[in-house]
Amino acid sequence: MSYESKSLFQSNINLLNHSKDRHVFPHSQAYVRIFYMLKGIRSRIKDTFDSLSEIIATTKFDNINERKLFMSLIKEVNSLLTCTFGTLYPISNEVVQNIHQLLLDETLNSKNAISIKFSKEAMKALKAVLVITRIFTLIQVGKEFTSIKSPDTEAPFKSTTNSCKNVERSEYSGFSRLKAFNSSVHNKARKQLPFSSDNEDDDYMTIVCRICDKRVRADLIEQHTFSCMNAYRSETKVQSINNIILEIQKNFIKDYLSEEWPGPRQKSVSETIPLLHASILLNRAFEIDPFNVDSADELSVISETLQMFTNYNLPNEIICEIVQLKRKVIEKRCACNAIAHASEIMKQTRVDNTGEPDFAIKTTISDFQFIKRISSGAFARVYLAKKKATGDIYAIKVQPKDDVIQKNQVKRVMAEKNILLKFNNPYIINFCM
Repeated sequence: MSYESKSLFQSNINLLNHSKDRHVFPHSQAYVRIFYMLKGIRSRIKDTFDSLSEIIATTKFDNINERKLFMSLIKEVNSLLTCTFGTLYPISNEVVQNIHQLLLDETLNSKNAISIKFSKEAMKALKAVLVITRIFTLIQVGKEFTSIKSPDTEAPFKSTTNSCKNVERSEYSGFSRLKAFNSSVHNKARKQLPFSSDNEDDDYMTIVCRICDKRVRADLIEQHTFSCMNAYRSETKVQSINNIILEIQKNFIKDYLSEEWPGPRQKSVSETIPLLHASILLNRAFEIDPFNVDSADELSVISETLQMFTNYNLPNEIICEIVQLKRKVIEKRCACNAIAHASEIMKQTRVDNTGEPDFAIKTTISDFQFIKRISSGAFARVYLAKKKATGDIYAIKVQPKDDVIQKNQVKRVMAEKNILLKFNNPYIINFCM
């Protein structure tokens, strides 16, 4: 199959049509080890639960707080035994924190036989839970899950540029907007800059950028505005992608990871744990900060790993979802690259020499200082306000939220906003609307 002549979407559909060609997943042995580790940990947690139940049933507590501590501990242990594969990791993190708080309880300061017994059982449970969190960490960052590449995945992922080109050739709607954020355009803009960020010169005019609210040299405003717009749009795109990834991951957990852990060996090793692996990667892709220097590289590794799942013997509907998620990860990586390139230009054009886009994605009422009311009517009031960051004067129309909802005026307000967007007037700022 040629990745050069076919789009990424078409190549992945072909993989679905040739399921007989799927090879043994290179992580299979690691999944077997994880299964037996989880099975052993569950046995230890079950022993702790039985021991706590026996203590509560046979011990006569002189202090009611001591009994509450044991009941709280057994509740945390039971939550681990009753959770599913999809909720095991977040519940484990929550249990670690809760057990830690129980161990800090003042009731344990007495150092009597009951408090010593509680500390012993709590530490047993805590050690078992920490092993679970460690397993999930190894799944996420372990070398055995990131260094193995199948022959089918090397071609489309030789470099970041090739990956972005593959996605741009795909039929994914809306992604063509990111074509404007390629590195060649930013490299060209960088060459046109007449000064280095290391130079200091106080003899120039400055203008406040209305996108990032930073002071910029007047002679560099064109380059800065172009890069600032790209960074703004890319950051907005990243937030949209994150919301989609989070929503798909929730459905992924609900549909495929709702079984009790560790489950039957055959199904867990061949299907459930690989899907758990994919879910953990997606959670990490969601958490990656687009402003980190290595964010694009980390997303590239995640996309390569997700590509290998398309060659695994999983149901076709699952592979289709993984293909869509992988495309979102690649899309986020391209947006991170666009932000990185734009940040370089902004660092050279801003007076304070900072490159990180620190503008707010959504303007809020707290960004303004109200001066006075200039008009009032039956449906709304208009205030004169000053933006705190730039000192610009605005007229702000204020409507009660309850009235807007109850009278169903949301569509009318949105129509009014869309009309303002069509105006080309120096007194109307419509870029961030």
